Amino acid sequence: MIVRKMDYDSRCFCGHKFEEHHGGCIMNQEYFDYPIQVQGIMGQECEHDQVNGQYFVKREKACKCSNFRPSSKYIQQLVKEWHEKHPR
Repeated sequence: MIVRKMDYDSRCFCGHKFEEHHGGCIMNQEYFDYPIQVQGIMGQECEHDQVNGQYFVKREKACKCSNFRPSSKYIQQLVKEWHEKHPR
């Protein structure tokens, strides 16, 4: 089995890379091994066409993605397994 790690080039369902999403620092110890993170950062709202909520250019179809959701089936499976090990 090939083990892949999520990185800044990982794609979201919105079609944009992880690095194009606003990053939030993980502060809760329970999430230190969470699969949807890169170097302790979780992807939040997509900023492909904006920075801190300010649009670069007015567009009719600006990206409205509110948090990073991996398009990779492999990472989705890792998240499912992580949630099974960390029930709430």
